[in-house]
Amino acid sequence: MSEYYHYFRKITEVTTPHLDKMLVTNYWLLTRPRESWLAKIQVAQFYNPTFKPPDQLLAEREAATLQQWICDFIQHCCRILPSLPRLLLAANIPCQLLWALVG
Repeated sequence: MSEYYHYFRKITEVTTPHLDKMLVTNYWLLTRPRESWLAKIQVAQFYNPTFKPPDQLLAEREAATLQQWICDFIQHCCRILPSLPRLLLAANIPCQLLWALVG
């Protein structure tokens, strides 16, 4: 789980200078999958570099849900920031999180 928080934080960090913080927050909320277990993930934590998420193993389905959330967020942001995938690659976001965008 902590690996994904790192990705959410890094993507937020890269995106926020190009889009307004409120817009980035709203896009995370808008694209959040409708899974009840995701309610415990607070988007405000994506802006807090000192937040330590619980270190728990994710089921394959949970990991896929988080990956889908990231992909949906990036796709949504690309509507107004088409260079976002390139910016994320330059920030060392793993390319497997971006594959669905080019596939």
